[in-house]
Amino acid sequence: MIGFLYLLLLNFIIICIVSRIKKYKYKRFIQYITLVTLNFFILYNTSDWNEGRMAGFSYIIPLLKPATDALNDLLLMSIFSLFIPFVIYIVFIALMIHFCKIFEEE
Repeated sequence: MIGFLYLLLLNFIIICIVSRIKKYKYKRFIQYITLVTLNFFILYNTSDWNEGRMAGFSYIIPLLKPATDALNDLLLMSIFSLFIPFVIYIVFIALMIHFCKIFEEE
């Protein structure tokens, strides 16, 4: 559970940083692609992830260990449930971007 909170906090921080971009036509799309790319790279933070322990042995960036394990857990659960949890997570990221207008520059 801590890993998912850590992952959502990391996504929220990235949204706040990227939302400082000037007003472009495709600003929300840039935020979404940035978050999906970041989550893709977090997924490959470990080299030896064990499905039984649901944890990795070695991490490239040890600070991202909880986020890496949470994202790998989500992907493993999604494989056996028609990717429904993963789709819900992607929709949640899109909703975070949509409702994060308070950090934009006026």
